[in-house]
Formats: sequence, structure tokens, C-alpha cells
Amino acid sequence: TATPSETLQPTQNSYGRPLIIIETYSLDAETVKFGADVNLTVKIYNSGQHYAYNVVLTFLAGDLIPRGTGGVLAVGEIAPGNRASLLQPLTASTDLWGKALASLDLNISYSAVDGTIFTEKFSLTFPITPPNYVVYTPTPTPTATPSPTPTAVMRPQLVIVKYTTDMTPLEPGT
Repeated sequence: TATPSETLQPTQNSYGRPLIIIETYSLDAETVKFGADVNLTVKIYNSGQHYAYNVVLTFLAGDLIPRGTGGVLAVGEIAPGNRASLLQPLTASTDLWGKALASLDLNISYSAVDGTIFTEKFSLTFPITPPNYVVYTPTPTPTATPSPTPTAVMRPQLVIVKYTTDMTPLEPGT
């Protein structure tokens, strides 16, 4: 596995055919944001011993949706030990809510000089910017404070000044 700072070199025991691999890939942003546009740079490398012809990269829509190219990029040929760098514009899906990573599937097909066709499948992953949660605090609605009304308009109140009963002492149920 190559890190972005490494440069892969063909070895003596390289493959006896063309073999296209992804050397590095990166976005023009640190993380993916929901619904945002980003540009993906993919550097591919022929680690085989033969030329790769008609190299076609097909980006499959999913978490990231290809823009501008229909999701297809092509390179005529890549010599053994050589590289090609390609740029694919993408839009991040709004379905990424709650995910930590966005993924993008990439198929690379190419042929050898004898016409044999090869297909490689890759899954590229990218960190997602967590959403900014905004806590909604409703604006308090003022409550009307009742103001005293003049006593002439007030409703009459009943005040009991004295009471008596015909039974002394009172017993429950009587």
C-alpha cells in the first residue's frame, strides 16, 4: 500500500502483463461536506511489464456523484513504470448524513497489446465533515400580565361571614 508521500518503483518481479493500480488519490478539500462540490485527483501507475492501452476509469455514483465527465475518464496508453494523473469533479450526496466516511467505487479497464482486456475494481474512501448541529431555542413569547380592572367592572364575589348547622356535632354521612 502506498502512502501519498511514497513513489512506487517497478521491481524485477513485476507482472508479465500491464497492471494498472492506483498510486494515490486525494480531494481538493480535507473532508467531504454534504452536498458540496469537490475535485478528486487520481494518480494511476502501470506496475506491469507491458504497455496498457485504452485505459478507462469509470466512477460509479453513490456517496459521491461524478460531474462533468459522465463518470468516465480515459488515457490512451501508459508505458510500464509510468503514471497518469486524472481529475474527476464530484458532488457529495446529501444522503451522507450520519456517516463517517464517503465511498466511491472505481473500475479501471485496459487492454494489453494482444487485445486481452483487464478490469480492476477499487473502493476509495474519504472522511466526512460532521454536520454543525444548531440547537433551536425558541424565542420566548411574552405573556400578557393582567392589569387590575376598576372595581366597578369586577364580578361580584360571595363572602360567607357566618354559618350554622342544625346538628351538633357533625357526623360523617348525616
